[in-house]
Amino acid sequence: MYPWLSCPWLERCKAVLDMCMAAVHRCKAVLDGCAAARDRCSKILRGAEVFSISPPYGSLCGETKMLISGTGFSQNKLSEGNQVQLVSLATSYDCPVSKDGTMESMIMCYTVPGMKEGVYYVRVIVDGVPIPDENMCQPEGPYSDKCRFEVRKQNTPLIQSVSPTSFSPGPESVIALGGMIFTDRYGTNVGSNSKEETVNQVYAGPLTCELRKTNDELYELQLDSPSSNMGQIKCRYQGTYIGNSNASFIIGDGPYGRSCRQLDTLLVSINKQIYQFQTFPEITGVTPSSGSTDGGTDLTIAGNYFTGKKKNIKVYIAGEECKVTSVTSTEIQCTSPPQPAELPTHFCGNRGLLLEVWTSGTKLYTELADIETFTSSDIGYSEQLIGQSSFSHPETNYVSRTRGSFIAPYSGEYLFMIKSADASSLRLSTDGDPANKVEIAKCESTCPEYGSSPSQTSVRVVLTESQKYYMEVLHSYGSSGSPLVQVAARYFDTELTNQSTGIVNMEHQLVKVTSTVVREVQKVKIEVVPIVGSQRNEYQIIEVTELSGGTSDATYRLGLYGVYTEPFTSTSTSTDFRRAFENLPWYINGLDTVGVQITHSTSAEVKVTIEIQFFTGRGDIPTLEFLQADGSQGEKLEIQIREMVKGIPSPYTFAMQMEGIISPLITPSDDVNALIRKIDEMFTTRCPKFLGQTGFSHQSFETNEGNSGGEWMNDREAFCGRGLVKNPTYLYLDNGGFNLQGTVNTICFGYHGAIQDTLTFKYTYIDETMTLIENNYKSFTISIGEESDEWKYTCFDILSALSSFTSNGQSFKIQYIELSRAGDVFVDEVYIGQGPSTLDQENVNLLRMKPVMPNGHRIHYTQGADTTVPPVYSVDITFFPLECGHDFPLLSVVPEQTNALKVEVERLSAASPPVTGTFTLTFEGQESVAISPSVTGEELKEILMTSVPNMGEVYTYRHGDCANFDLSIAFLSRPGDLETIQFSSQLSGNEVSMTVETVADGSLTLDPIQGDMLCSYSSSPQVTVFVNDIPARCSASSLSTGCSFNWIPTSTPIINSCSTTGSDIVITGSGLSANVEDITVKIKSADCTVIAASETEITCTPSPQTPPGNRKINVYIAGKGKASLADGASCRYFSVSKKIKV
Repeated sequence: MYPWLSCPWLERCKAVLDMCMAAVHRCKAVLDGCAAARDRCSKILRGAEVFSISPPYGSLCGETKMLISGTGFSQNKLSEGNQVQLVSLATSYDCPVSKDGTMESMIMCYTVPGMKEGVYYVRVIVDGVPIPDENMCQPEGPYSDKCRFEVRKQNTPLIQSVSPTSFSPGPESVIALGGMIFTDRYGTNVGSNSKEETVNQVYAGPLTCELRKTNDELYELQLDSPSSNMGQIKCRYQGTYIGNSNASFIIGDGPYGRSCRQLDTLLVSINKQIYQFQTFPEITGVTPSSGSTDGGTDLTIAGNYFTGKKKNIKVYIAGEECKVTSVTSTEIQCTSPPQPAELPTHFCGNRGLLLEVWTSGTKLYTELADIETFTSSDIGYSEQLIGQSSFSHPETNYVSRTRGSFIAPYSGEYLFMIKSADASSLRLSTDGDPANKVEIAKCESTCPEYGSSPSQTSVRVVLTESQKYYMEVLHSYGSSGSPLVQVAARYFDTELTNQSTGIVNMEHQLVKVTSTVVREVQKVKIEVVPIVGSQRNEYQIIEVTELSGGTSDATYRLGLYGVYTEPFTSTSTSTDFRRAFENLPWYINGLDTVGVQITHSTSAEVKVTIEIQFFTGRGDIPTLEFLQADGSQGEKLEIQIREMVKGIPSPYTFAMQMEGIISPLITPSDDVNALIRKIDEMFTTRCPKFLGQTGFSHQSFETNEGNSGGEWMNDREAFCGRGLVKNPTYLYLDNGGFNLQGTVNTICFGYHGAIQDTLTFKYTYIDETMTLIENNYKSFTISIGEESDEWKYTCFDILSALSSFTSNGQSFKIQYIELSRAGDVFVDEVYIGQGPSTLDQENVNLLRMKPVMPNGHRIHYTQGADTTVPPVYSVDITFFPLECGHDFPLLSVVPEQTNALKVEVERLSAASPPVTGTFTLTFEGQESVAISPSVTGEELKEILMTSVPNMGEVYTYRHGDCANFDLSIAFLSRPGDLETIQFSSQLSGNEVSMTVETVADGSLTLDPIQGDMLCSYSSSPQVTVFVNDIPARCSASSLSTGCSFNWIPTSTPIINSCSTTGSDIVITGSGLSANVEDITVKIKSADCTVIAASETEITCTPSPQTPPGNRKINVYIAGKGKASLADGASCRYFSVSKKIKV
């Protein structure tokens, strides 16, 4: 054995090493435990998280099911649990959580109705603790699209029509809802479009509305076309509720929700409720049909849907209450009242109007009165009840009479209107009596609309609430057009606004200020004179010296007439100079060029000499001007420019000028139209070619095409030319897109206003697996500078940005480029091409030749007229300024650029000035402060609401210019017909006048008049029923007798005498009954028990509870009613109080 193997130190080292290894393992276990604890703590501290929400859009009327995905949500279903809020910059709304649809990784909530349209971001509270921003929709954050929800009109289902608007409940009562329904899927049926969403539920009144028939087929659920969101839903009304109701439907599981109601589908009932449809009861018969003139007849009214509490059911006979004694859903029993002292010859029945038709021929308007002599025995007679003041009959060549009464729902002023095919006449009585009717409106021939003729509209009449006014329509129809007849009423003292219902018109008045406008007209006269020399090119020399002694990056620009080239340096080439000069806006005509020769100094001094020869017919060009900028190290340049050869213009050419701006050169080849066009160019923005005429894609907006979702305009300074676009959504939009490549990679555009520094791109690309990746969106930051009203220009390299963002992508195709803005933005000259159109973006306004603004006024456009009288050629130029520009200088010729022509300008008429001064408006005795004629709509609103508070809230806008303008004032909170605004004018100008006119009187329009405000005509007393204040319809087989009741003397029992025999009373008379069970005798409230009876005599025993005194005896015979006293007869009983001994 080797000696060192038995060394004791080795054993000790090994033991120490073993101990160290054990310690290492223990440390590792501790560290692993710490890491696990750290992860647990981190998760606890991080708390619940929200990953995303869906859908991103929803309905204005709520009920959009929102799903919030995440982790750590509360499972507590008894207390707070999870709470969701939708928050915007201005407000917030709760999104009530469905606890049954919520789990640890998902929250379900439903949006509430009434949310304002706009963008919201989700906020979640878990067990009382808000989820922090760092746990919301990461990595993008809480304000990213993943947490964004937008309430949008275009995602709101909308009911735009309801039919019918009134009906009786029942198994055949089907209601149709038309409007924006988005889908035609329900249950398991397959829709006609690609939408996954289904109609979850339809509501009509307090109950669901059944979409399926008993055979499981749909009544109707149909889109207008597979590509349309419009369509119709039909469903069966369920239940027996009588009253005013609304409808709605819910589209679930997607970006929709509950439907809203278009306001003009909301009607107003006779009891002043707002509704979409009304359900009513119906009467099928009345027994007996006659009874005692003293009342007391027990009536049985058969019908349907007499639902509701007994106290809410009223019955009347000829307007007199019939006391209800019992009610079932199909039967009402009541006791008839006595016959009124004065019984008219005509009566107001149940809801609707009586329509009578005679198919024996037609009548002229002048012969319509003949219809009133027709009877039911005449040829072709038929009758029916109509439910509103509108009808269309299937026959042709007929005359008709529609009659009944209008029941005024309010007290105040009304007017009536009629429209019809062929002739018609509307008559109205001052009360319920037909004898007092007069014609109030007419159509002497076809009137398809209410405004076809003034005679269709009545004068205003004052009516009293709940009073009945006899109404009658006489009509004749041949065979052409639709046979519709319709009557409408307008009520002017309404207290409703159009925020409640769309059938309300708000008061709208117009303040009109006019003056006589005279346009500036200048005559340009051109006369040929001898030629002054042969054409010669202008020749100028520019000497540039580097004062620093070496080559630097100091720059300079050359220009004239306020516009300059892009910058040069001392090393710029002749190509640079030629490109720059040939792009100067005043030099461009497609023919002019320049020759450039550059000489560099051979001495130690760095000096460059540029010789420029202008190959142009302009002739003498003024000495060039320059702007210079120091180099990056402060280096400076010395620049000298001198004219070497003065140019002479081509014969018969000239140029015009005004306020230092020249026109394009006018040559002998230009006709009058070209001359006019070139003068007009002086009043547009002229740009170098590279800003306005290059690129793969270029939008100049010179016409109203391709405005990218914005508003095209040409009444303000454009970046180039005359047209621009306000508030475009897109800078580029084409689903086909364009491919990014080496020659198409950059977008540039001019802009000013409240632009945001973000462009959003929708694009496709091919990834590394050669798979097409579609529907990609990315926003990039662009350079925009500070917000300004001055035009700016920016460029962005799309290809470089997308290549960096999507490193595995290639073959990028752009489908849209979306612009972001914080307010109004104006855009012009959108260029897409190879690289930026200019590197001189910061100083782009030096490259633009701004339009002439004579006397500081912008010229919208000019017009020219050839007024030549040889040998003098002449053109009259008419100026159309903005903002009433006036005091213009004259156009003048540029002398040094004119040869062989004498050009003179004279003013034919001077532009008129704007309206100046002030005016005030007075309403209900309150006068406004002084108002300037330049007031804007917003300023006028502030003035009126502050100084004339009686106007309430108003909407105002201005239309027109500074010489002729309208100030529209629409009342928003003051309903009804209001007094006309008065004015006091201190305005001046050219023949100024001021008026105020009413555009629309505030009113409630009943078109057509619904059945609950009408009652049908009858010649006999009618039994009318009201359930929940809703009038019934008479559905009896006979319209003339089925719902009638007559007080008839022959049906009336007669009492001749009453006497006492012992303790009994003997009553004699006629028409009594031999059946004691048919007889009831009352002494005040006490019964008198009948012990014997015949047709002529009744014997009864008074009750011990008969009240003491001389009491009247009343006798009731079943089926006939209360007995009446014969003339001179008396029937009384004297009862003596009996004392009871104890």
